[in-house]
Amino acid sequence: MAKIMLIITSFDEDFERALSGIRYWASTMLRFVFKYSIRDHKEIEEYASLVGDKQIASRRYVVTSPDEYIDVVEHFVKIGFNYICIVNLSPILEKLIEIFGNHVIPYLREE
Repeated sequence: MAKIMLIITSFDEDFERALSGIRYWASTMLRFVFKYSIRDHKEIEEYASLVGDKQIASRRYVVTSPDEYIDVVEHFVKIGFNYICIVNLSPILEKLIEIFGNHVIPYLREE
């Protein structure tokens, strides 16, 4: 049976910039948001402001180095996931693609 893990993540070498990439979606950490049809981006941002930076960093992957991604992926592989899907909320999307293409995927192929 396929076991799939969805990892919500944001990458930048600077932690605060990486955090800023994921902040908008912090409202998805609030259960009530899924009970209602919210379409206004300002309302989504308003709810996101209710979630603190520490909560975001503890429940989402705010990553600053390729080694951190390797650790995250290895963790989920070790506990039995055979497919890993990455949601890229990085401030500069291409950075995460580059990190995976140049570091994470080659490392995992060697393992």
